[in-house]
Amino acid sequence: MQNKMKNNIIGSLFCLLSTTLWSQTSPTSFPDSVGLATLLKEHQVPGLAFGLFENNKLAGTFYLGTGQEGQAIGQHTLFNTASLTKSLTAYLTLQLILVEEQPLDEPLHRYWIDPDVAEDDRHQMLTPHLLLTHQGGFANWRWMEEGGQLRFQFAPGTQFGYSGEGYEYLRRALEVKYQQDFRTLAQRYVFAPLSMERTYLSWQPNLATNQYAGEFDATGQAYEVTKTEPNAADDLITTLADLGHFCESVLGSLPNQKEFYSSQVSPRPGLTFTHGWVRMNDLPNGEYALLSAGSDQGVNALMVLLPESGRGMIALTNGDGGRAVVMKLLAATLGDAGEEILSRF
Repeated sequence: MQNKMKNNIIGSLFCLLSTTLWSQTSPTSFPDSVGLATLLKEHQVPGLAFGLFENNKLAGTFYLGTGQEGQAIGQHTLFNTASLTKSLTAYLTLQLILVEEQPLDEPLHRYWIDPDVAEDDRHQMLTPHLLLTHQGGFANWRWMEEGGQLRFQFAPGTQFGYSGEGYEYLRRALEVKYQQDFRTLAQRYVFAPLSMERTYLSWQPNLATNQYAGEFDATGQAYEVTKTEPNAADDLITTLADLGHFCESVLGSLPNQKEFYSSQVSPRPGLTFTHGWVRMNDLPNGEYALLSAGSDQGVNALMVLLPESGRGMIALTNGDGGRAVVMKLLAATLGDAGEEILSRF
């Protein structure tokens, strides 16, 4: 019966998306009303990888379009996921808490003081907790500041200010404390335990470009890949399958880690931040969501988890217009919860 149901779904979707590459690994249904091939073309997005979660597991995957060298997007295709990186950095920190008894509120000046803020005593207030919840007081990136120097815009812990620099500050402190570079820490505490065998903290020259989704502008021209250094806040290179392993672990561990993923700071009504994720409370049917979004040039990605029902989604795109695509998928696949989440953006 299950195989028959699966074949029926495949047949209906094949009619809708006959010009695209399609891969369905479970009987998880996909809304017929979403003309994905047309949607991608409309927004000039070359390719998409999409996954749905049911019962805390990645239940279905869907691929279409093309990547860096015109190859079909598939299960081995690598995507840049931009700020989704932050969720993995938070997970790494959680593993250090559990395995190495790393205090979440430990002052980081014991290990690292950025030279730009060395003369400002407020650096003594910085902790993993404050940096992971965007309460460190920094701009998103130091190059946005006059002179390109890091400075405190407010005292740590007193306000919210979205900051990739905060995650980079934490990275440097952890590298000093544990005497290991960030790649080694991530491999030991995240990638290896979760069988994330095709995940990298940045693009690597030895990776095959014919397995890369690439990053495209609105005219279909590929952006040049220039970032090759690890960053705790940006440019994670990975596959849909590997992110599926990661999200399954988050969903599975949540009953024992509720405090780590609880709401910590609210920049505006209906939107809160926890460690490495946006958290949206008071969704239909008693749900709440953990959400992680990434957007850079040629990159738009989204992870949404609904822990109460064990549902969720991942959408990875390789074009400037991908945001419209992933938001359409959010509304179409997660029902009332998805619609409510979309209304809060």
